[in-house]
Amino acid sequence: MGSPLESTIEVTPLAGATRGQFTNANPLWNPPGARGVYGGILIAQSLAAGQKMVSSGFTVHSMHCLFINAGRAGIPIIYEVEVMDDTSDRVTETVHAKQEESPIFKASISFLRATQIQTDVLSHFTPKPHIPLPPISSESHSKGEWDTDRPFQTKRIEQAFGIYPLTDDNPHCRPENRKFLQWMQARGQISAPEGDSMHSCALAYMSDNFFIGTVARAQHVPRFSSSQSIELIQNLGLGHDDESKIAKRHLQGLAEQELADFKYTPGMNEQIGMMVSLSHSIYFHHHSFRADEWMLSEMSSPWAGEGRGLVAQSWWTQSGILLATCVQEGVVRLVQDVKVDIPPESKL
Repeated sequence: MGSPLESTIEVTPLAGATRGQFTNANPLWNPPGARGVYGGILIAQSLAAGQKMVSSGFTVHSMHCLFINAGRAGIPIIYEVEVMDDTSDRVTETVHAKQEESPIFKASISFLRATQIQTDVLSHFTPKPHIPLPPISSESHSKGEWDTDRPFQTKRIEQAFGIYPLTDDNPHCRPENRKFLQWMQARGQISAPEGDSMHSCALAYMSDNFFIGTVARAQHVPRFSSSQSIELIQNLGLGHDDESKIAKRHLQGLAEQELADFKYTPGMNEQIGMMVSLSHSIYFHHHSFRADEWMLSEMSSPWAGEGRGLVAQSWWTQSGILLATCVQEGVVRLVQDVKVDIPPESKL
């Protein structure tokens, strides 16, 4: 395949199983320090499995996901696709993801026939912020992209709406008003043509990147609360094989990035103790795009309370077309009465 993200998302029919059962074709990724596999892989592979059960001419318009239990990287995931409704212009499916017969994830997916789209309709969308494209040499390891082992790359907008202290006299600094922007794209070139279902799966995969973490960033609360966390990460006892080196670089990059973002001072005592995604919804507005070209993502958190938080995300093409809107809710808890430098098994 032409792009690492294609092989990451790929699902294959389960050997000897009935129609509608699939499994991951390649190993799963468990982010270092996270409770389980990266949530984006469950979202994207569920969509990939669901797409295999619809005929040509249908495109996904929404999916609504529930994270039930943490997935484990060393165990294959079984995706069972149940077609709930199949008409001439709409298909509705439920996808159940299991490991060793235990449910870990569930998605409801709706597809519409593209030929049913009308030309005379009410139309409006939120315009894309005026943010310049990243440098042409995007494959190089540079500031703002410390983790080059992922199948996609990101370029965060450091000067924009969020990386500055909260003050009462500036309404733009209120947590609910802060915006976090980044350019994202799949690495390499996706072999599927523009508008193919693979590009929707790739966007779904990337949509979970630092998504629930927006709640903590909006409140100016880092997951790594002191410069000592970098030293602690280096002394985690990881081995010297390639996988351990990747894990250490991933954690160290997280710490360095957040320490720079939040300009840590000794008085910052609040710290995230747990971040876990509960639900994730995607509304696809447009399908003729390429996920291996830069797309702009804007994230915000309109509400947090009672140990939970809500985040919203918009995606635009370079030309300003609004591609998708995502919403996620998750558990977001502070460390209670215990000051540690690295939160236990937080979702990265």
